Amino acid sequence: GVHPWSVHAQRPSWAARLEALLSTAPACIVGEIGLDRARLETPWPAQMDAFAEQIRIAARHQRPAVLHCVRAQGVLVDFLRAEPTLPPVLVMHAYGGSAETARELLKLKSRVYFG
Repeated sequence: GVHPWSVHAQRPSWAARLEALLSTAPACIVGEIGLDRARLETPWPAQMDAFAEQIRIAARHQRPAVLHCVRAQGVLVDFLRAEPTLPPVLVMHAYGGSAETARELLKLKSRVYFG
C-alpha cells in the first residue's frame, strides 16, 4: 500500500501495480494506508482519494488492511461506515484515538484490531 506521507510522490500507475501484486501474491496485505492531518506534504484531497482507492482494492481482493490514522479518526470512521464493502480485517496501527472512536470502529463489518 501507499502510506499517506508518500501519496504525493507516487506515479499515476500505483493503484494498478498494487492490484497486480495482490493478484499474484496471495499472502500480501494492504498497508500501511490511511489519513494523516499532522503531516500535510500530501494534500488532504489526495490522501482521501488514495485511501479510498486502497480500501476498495483491499476489499475487492479480500485482503487485510493496516491503517494509519493521525488527527483524522472521525473522517476515517465516517468513510468506513459509508463503504458498502470493506476488507475482511482492519488493523489500526499505533492507534491514538479515543475509546469512543474505538467502539465505533468495532461496530464495522470487518474484524478490527488495535496495535
